[in-house]
Amino acid sequence: MRRSLTGYNHNVRHGDAVYHVQTEDNGSRHEVVTDVFADGGRVIASRSSSYADALARDDLDVHVRSMMQTQHKELLLALRDGSLHGGERKTDCRFGEAFISEGRLDEVILAALEARRDRDS
Repeated sequence: MRRSLTGYNHNVRHGDAVYHVQTEDNGSRHEVVTDVFADGGRVIASRSSSYADALARDDLDVHVRSMMQTQHKELLLALRDGSLHGGERKTDCRFGEAFISEGRLDEVILAALEARRDRDS
């Protein structure tokens, strides 16, 4: 049985809101890549794309990874372009004023501690 690939997760600040964008491979039991766009715990949009027709491919993991990257990027672009939003929180603010983090947890914690130390000195 094929194992699921590790997915993508980003928390993106857009205007005064932080949205969660997640893309994951559901593995060989379900053969779909699923995207979820959420505001807090509220799912605003989701979609699933089957890759059942590609199961015989020798490069299945490469194919699924490509699907995941493409779908995740499309969801981020839809948020940036304003076609996907959390209702009344949609603004004309610049997209991605900051990704909350693209780093590893230990890097994020270290940077926060260093920033606090610098601020308090």
